[in-house]
Amino acid sequence: MKKPMSFILVGLIACGCASYTASSLTALTPTPVKSMTSGSEFTVACKAYNSMDCKRYLDRNVLEMGYQPIQIYIKNDTNKTYTFSPDKLSIPLANVGTIAQKAHTNTEGRVTGYALGGLLLWPLWIAAVVEGLKSQEANALLDSDFDAKVAKNVDLSPGQSYNAIVFVKDSDYKSEFTATLQEQNSNHFEVVPMVVR
Repeated sequence: MKKPMSFILVGLIACGCASYTASSLTALTPTPVKSMTSGSEFTVACKAYNSMDCKRYLDRNVLEMGYQPIQIYIKNDTNKTYTFSPDKLSIPLANVGTIAQKAHTNTEGRVTGYALGGLLLWPLWIAAVVEGLKSQEANALLDSDFDAKVAKNVDLSPGQSYNAIVFVKDSDYKSEFTATLQEQNSNHFEVVPMVVR
């Protein structure tokens, strides 16, 4: 009777293991805008995430950690190729690696508790190992997903669009900022207004 009960206990504990499940970014409703430098047309959209958006797209509420995620969408409606760089946004960005590290699942306390409990009830050793492995797996998935979704340098050919997330410290957040795009074959820049809706 003790053995089946032990395995049921391990099964119940394993159900509460660390995990990471986030959705892909969805399209935003864009608005046509003119660049502030030449009047060239681009289509843009920005959305500041609330706690539900954070949970859906990042599986972590990074707002509680002091960071505001902003999803940005930009489409090149010109006949020239431009380079988008997150470094050329007019707001200071937070380091995604730092945010991901803070968002990692920390199960050291539970693993230690299971290991100590394993001295009395051996199946808890299994729970400790499973919990540790699941936590590592969840953190690796989180790192990979955050890296895939965060804005990077990208060339926007005519008609091409880009959809990504940037992270801003709460203290640096602004609902209006600009993106400076560089024309690929010259030193010409277009300053595009971005407004969070």
